Amino acid sequence: MTVQRQKEDLLIHYDESSGEIVFFTVASSKTGGLRDASFGGVRPTVEEMRAIPAKEALQRLGATVVGLLDLSSNSKIGITAEFDDLP
Repeated sequence: MTVQRQKEDLLIHYDESSGEIVFFTVASSKTGGLRDASFGGVRPTVEEMRAIPAKEALQRLGATVVGLLDLSSNSKIGITAEFDDLP
């Protein structure tokens, strides 16, 4: 019998003082209030991501993450401009 893992959400933290992007997994059952009180305007669907080549999907998701980190930080990462010229 396989034990099913609990559902987890991904929390991405940009530690500007150390220059690190830190990834945490947090039980989804503990993030409901945080999700309800947070900006929720970027919602690419799994169907949209599966409909394009994997490399493009990864580039889009990565650019979205870095763009949102830059939007919400004082010390910008500043690498999303590299994606502007991609096909």
